[in-house]
Amino acid sequence: MNEGDAEIIFLGTGSSAPAKYRNVTGIVVDQKDKGSVFVDTGEGTLGQLVRCVGVDAADDIVRRLKCVWISHIHADHHVGLPTILARRRALLGSNGSDEDPVTVVGPKDLRRFLNAYNAVEPLHARFVDCRATLEGEWTRGKQEEEEDGEEREGVVGTTNAPNSPSVDGSNNKPGSGSSSFDWGDSLSHVRDACAALGLRRMVSTPVVHCAHAFALTMESEATCAETGEGWKLVYSGDTRPCSNVTNAARGATVLVHEATFEDGMEEDAVKKRHSTVGEAVKVGTDAGAYRTVLTHFSQRYPKVPVFKGGQRVGVAFDLMRLDFKTGLPRVPSFLEAARSLFPEEEDAETPAKEPAP
Repeated sequence: MNEGDAEIIFLGTGSSAPAKYRNVTGIVVDQKDKGSVFVDTGEGTLGQLVRCVGVDAADDIVRRLKCVWISHIHADHHVGLPTILARRRALLGSNGSDEDPVTVVGPKDLRRFLNAYNAVEPLHARFVDCRATLEGEWTRGKQEEEEDGEEREGVVGTTNAPNSPSVDGSNNKPGSGSSSFDWGDSLSHVRDACAALGLRRMVSTPVVHCAHAFALTMESEATCAETGEGWKLVYSGDTRPCSNVTNAARGATVLVHEATFEDGMEEDAVKKRHSTVGEAVKVGTDAGAYRTVLTHFSQRYPKVPVFKGGQRVGVAFDLMRLDFKTGLPRVPSFLEAARSLFPEEEDAETPAKEPAP
């Protein structure tokens, strides 16, 4: 790979609600020559992107958007999605967005949220349930391709079929009225997005958090001519440490894992189904990931949580950009630099002096 071929942009690295130093979760995987993917889009994600790269570059990333993947239905992971879709529609124009709708992959309850918003402002996208992108569905699709000799089409899973009535009973066929959202759960939509992005697949994996919570695995086509191997990115979403994430992250180029609580708060982590810093680091170690990047910190840690670093571990902070070629190898060295971004204690405000009588 060359510098600039692919990078990860962290637009939000906090949990629950925006705070002074950390916005809620938002990640972009950008490949300038192929397209971009948003992975979770908390409130303010688009604004953070503009802050990070500027208006023109942000519009370019949104214009090249091919897929959005949402891990679960909690608001700090998806509320910023309509703004991004609406911006893309504005940039492409209604005709362009109709011809090239973006694929949104998410938990089944996200369908209702998008359906309600789409009734107010057309989003020009297609929705795919995360369950349609499970490992078993990709394996089944590959087997059917080999048997049939052609790409698999059709409906996957148990949710609405393509162009069927939506949750409010309306028909969402393109051009059928005010709504133009495609509610089909065909894996072929995701395959089309992967083909455009140079990815072999995007797999959703169930995790231990709320109902219908998933981790994501993105595997690229070959980027190394000698070995025929590509990069592999795994994003945990919100979860307790679990074998599903560990297995998915085996040999990953980079594992982005939530680390909501500091070590010593395991009881709280279990109660709220999150991970501690030490638990997240262990997942990356057990999986043999080349780099583990920690994110989704509780807002009680507005700066950098205290923990022992490692040769393969780094901490994400808002507006951090990791180039696959030049940034990932240096991830461990970022820790001290991130700690130096903020003073240990902020100076107390000096009270104004009373004017002399």
